[in-house]
Amino acid sequence: DAASCETAVEHATASLGGLDVLVNNAFHDGNHRSFEDSDLAEWQATMDVNLWGTLQMTKAAVPALRARGGGKVVMVNSLSAHRIQPRYGAYATSKGALETATKSLALELGPHGIRVNGVFPGYIWGDKVAAYFGHLAGRAGITPEEQYRRVADETALRYLPPSEEIAGSVLFFASPLSDPVTGQSLGVDGGHFIA
Repeated sequence: DAASCETAVEHATASLGGLDVLVNNAFHDGNHRSFEDSDLAEWQATMDVNLWGTLQMTKAAVPALRARGGGKVVMVNSLSAHRIQPRYGAYATSKGALETATKSLALELGPHGIRVNGVFPGYIWGDKVAAYFGHLAGRAGITPEEQYRRVADETALRYLPPSEEIAGSVLFFASPLSDPVTGQSLGVDGGHFIA
């Protein structure tokens, strides 16, 4: 919602004295149905959050970032943009579009000193994924630990990073350490997908 995005930026600049970093972490996981079985309005709903909501928030933030002489925009994307699975088309499409938008914004906003980058987590280990793995394990007749190993063993590092580690990658893009970096896609998935 444009008005809500503008209000959020106004509140941040008024209470903090300016805006230096925007982290977009919009999430709608799609309808989990095949394309043929989907109502495209469901795909639209996913795009409205993951792409259009993110772009609306970024558009609201750009004037404040420019007023500070530049800044950082970090898009929290997804491994699903690169490792597409059946019935995740709405989600993967929205995140693929977000990756292209990230690169476009990096080019357009770079002359204003605004860097735009994306992090691409896979499974983020925590309570929600643990519960999902428990459900999958029950369906497969295995233990939750065996389900974890099945997925973790697909990664180069053989584990699923927790949210704290994903946040560290976001912090890198938000910090001066990433000043020469823009328009980049950083996989933060333990090596689940290596292009």
